[in-house]
Amino acid sequence: MDATLESSSSPEKLFRTTEEALRFSLNYSLYQQGRALADRLATPAGRKGKGLSGSDGAAQAGMLRRFFDGSTDADYARRLWAWAKTVFTKKEIEQIEAADKNGIIFLEEARRAHAVEQELDQLTTVERAVIVARFALRSLPCHCGRACCAGHRPNPEWEAAIRDVTQAALVSLSGHLSHALVRRKLVEEVFGVKVNLQQLADKASVNKNTVTAHRKIIRVWLSGQKAQPAKGKREAVLAVEGVEAAARLKLDRMLSYLDFIGDE
Repeated sequence: MDATLESSSSPEKLFRTTEEALRFSLNYSLYQQGRALADRLATPAGRKGKGLSGSDGAAQAGMLRRFFDGSTDADYARRLWAWAKTVFTKKEIEQIEAADKNGIIFLEEARRAHAVEQELDQLTTVERAVIVARFALRSLPCHCGRACCAGHRPNPEWEAAIRDVTQAALVSLSGHLSHALVRRKLVEEVFGVKVNLQQLADKASVNKNTVTAHRKIIRVWLSGQKAQPAKGKREAVLAVEGVEAAARLKLDRMLSYLDFIGDE
């Protein structure tokens, strides 16, 4: 949490849920990468809705604009600039100040994204990876103009998260001979990628039944399962909390302290 701002009463509840805040933070960071500060100040994410994900993106950007258009809280502005000086260089601060209102909007976007990122960094490698795999964009627009260009390219952060989860999944498959390609594709499937099990089995030269069995193990490990009572020849099944659910619960508790998340 940002101690310089936590007692401010001005920030509007920009995000109703931690999910909205996570999507904003992860996508905001991508939008800022590789852009000169002058360009980032000219079109901060909140002005155009860029960096915001989902159907509520425009509404969230509008809330941010309304907050700054109507704010006269000098104490909040002082705290925001105090925070900025801990993150940006003196030269960058001068550029931000020169941008006037766009500079303030840029700072608030950066402050909120930074606050969420700080909490993400408190998670374990696997916990952070499942959060990123769930909420980050899988691909990014590509305008390279090459003949092979499909108009998009993999998001390196999402790819890294999938690799971390795939490696960690070995624990759940202890005692089983696990094929790396099969494990990765089954992890990707949990996070929204369509996978044809027969084609995967053929490509990895393994039996489809093995793929199906490993799929169930990985799904329970990541997504958990509900308890089921014994019925007929079926034995009772105990409830299992998945890695993703546990990570999201832990992060929800951490993010609940931030002043810009939650219902009014």
